[in-house]
Amino acid sequence: MLRESTSKTFPILAIITILLTVSTLSFYFLVGNEVLNEKTLYIDQVIFDWATAMPDWVKQTMLWVTKVGSVPVLTATSLLLMGYFLFFSSYSKWFAAYFAVNMIGVSGITKLLKIFYNRPRPDETEFGGTSASFPSGHTSGAVAFFGFIIYIVLVSNLSSTAKWTINIVSSFMIVAISISRVFGHIHYPTDVIAGLGIGFSWLFLSILALEMTLMRQGKSHIVKQDKVQA
Repeated sequence: MLRESTSKTFPILAIITILLTVSTLSFYFLVGNEVLNEKTLYIDQVIFDWATAMPDWVKQTMLWVTKVGSVPVLTATSLLLMGYFLFFSSYSKWFAAYFAVNMIGVSGITKLLKIFYNRPRPDETEFGGTSASFPSGHTSGAVAFFGFIIYIVLVSNLSSTAKWTINIVSSFMIVAISISRVFGHIHYPTDVIAGLGIGFSWLFLSILALEMTLMRQGKSHIVKQDKVQA
């Protein structure tokens, strides 16, 4: 039977999703013209100056962290997580479907936005980055991946200690990967902000769709181990 908490939290989840989506669209509307005209915003330069002033060990650590959010790493870990949902976990199989929608969707949206805005990378970029700069794909992908893990943990039967530990680490990874894109001038800070907006908006839309599916079918997040169907 569907957990009672699902129906109670669904309106809150819907409101958060709407607010995130509206905020993201507003941000793109406000900075879109400057990005299309290849302008560097004031906030970009301020944060670049801050990142440049950091000690070398901080810069090197951030440039290592950014590799965790790369396409090969996120793709491999996403496939492993989907395999877990499908063959080993007690979660509803709908989790695998909507996790795929979450990851593929955020990647597709990010690529389309990159093509539309076609913002060049910062002139003094020192590291990888062959695609357009706006928005940051590492950032949107990290939000979608680690954000879904946070959601999985929240609806799980894990202990409170385990939930706090995993979700703090996952939240840290989102923040660290996002910030790391500014070091080495791989992305403009506004690229990162744009990536956060797309990542969180699509993440919450995917979770909202999953919750709606479970509610309509009267199914719970966790199914019995001996249950065959999702």
